[in-house]
Amino acid sequence: INMPEKSGIHFIRELRSTLSLAYLPVIVLTSDPSHENLIMCLKEGISAFIAKPPPKKVLKAELQKAKRIVGLGKDPLIGTA
Repeated sequence: INMPEKSGIHFIRELRSTLSLAYLPVIVLTSDPSHENLIMCLKEGISAFIAKPPPKKVLKAELQKAKRIVGLGKDPLIGTA
């Protein structure tokens, strides 16, 4: 969410608006896992939202999920089938 030069929210928005990249899963790894940040990220179309430092088990599961999403050509947004 807090990145140099542009916000993570802006980056997600740009990614989702670029047709050739819109299928990519977006995993937000943040040091500020507030409800407000979660809501903003959900509105922009994230695939996962993880607080730092992530438990290795959680990070590994989300990366495996992202790989399946891409491999199967599924919608990367949370809550889609």
